[in-house]
Amino acid sequence: MTKHASPITRLPLILVTKISLVLLLACLAAASRPLSAPKFKLLVFEGSDWCTNCWRLEKNILSDSVFISRSAEMGIEVERIDFPQRKKLSDEVRIHNESVATQYNFDGSFPTLLLARVDTFLFQKIRYSNQGTDEFLQEIAARKSALE
Repeated sequence: MTKHASPITRLPLILVTKISLVLLLACLAAASRPLSAPKFKLLVFEGSDWCTNCWRLEKNILSDSVFISRSAEMGIEVERIDFPQRKKLSDEVRIHNESVATQYNFDGSFPTLLLARVDTFLFQKIRYSNQGTDEFLQEIAARKSALE
């Protein structure tokens, strides 16, 4: 029975050392990076067809192009959890909204804004009191830092 040398043992030692060094450096680089940066959701509990403060929030902040672009840059996705009085939601959406409300212990105040990490159950309540977009984004940035 003859033994065949493995492909690695046939390579010159200097080449094996270089390959090992490259692999080691790649592993170290990968280990130093976080697996994935935390992603965030801004949960907006609203009454879209009856809550005047919700309408004001939508008009002044949520539909503002500056808010939309800056929140996206910050890795924040907006999710509306709607509790309308006149508009009919599908059963699927209604059940989802009730589930999210239960999960985050929603107290029934409209609008309620929560910044939540999607990889944990951590969240921070965001205050909205008719402030401008820049001030609101500063509030979100502060809450985001507390969650990171």
